[in-house]
Amino acid sequence: MKKYHKICAIILAVVLLSMLVCVSFNAATIFKQDGFLYAYTASTKADLYGRETTDPDLVIPKEFNEHYITNIVDSAFMGDENIQTLSFSKAILLERIGYYAFSNCVNLSGTMYISGRLSEIGTSAFQGCSSLESVIYRSNLITVVSDQCFYNCTSLSYVELPEKLMLIDKDALANTAIKEIPIP
Repeated sequence: MKKYHKICAIILAVVLLSMLVCVSFNAATIFKQDGFLYAYTASTKADLYGRETTDPDLVIPKEFNEHYITNIVDSAFMGDENIQTLSFSKAILLERIGYYAFSNCVNLSGTMYISGRLSEIGTSAFQGCSSLESVIYRSNLITVVSDQCFYNCTSLSYVELPEKLMLIDKDALANTAIKEIPIP
């Protein structure tokens, strides 16, 4: 019986140790610069995880330490009530905005321009941005307005869609102030 307990204890120790090793290999190292949180993903790429500042004018940066921002992770700025304006003008290599990335940023207002190499905007990315008034797509790589992307953006009255649009997904523009949409 004692031998059985020793074997179980050794197996349990090996399993726990291997779990710790797996966790440390999968966890991203988060860095801070200019009030932003980011992590390197490749030799020249980085993911944006959020920010530590309360500046009302959010300009997504181009890079950190020669690592270009290509992805805004899921829920990165979710519920940030300090954001009043949002610009992607510097983020020229941004490819993806994650699920819920800017959802419930209730004070985000005015016109938002979506440009650059952006090819994917995740489900519910701007859901609940109730003060946002208009969105103009300048990225020709976006083919889908994702599910609930602008759901419950109750002040949204104008959207200029991308030229290569193939699909407006379920509830993408539901519960907005949009009366008509020009289709490219």
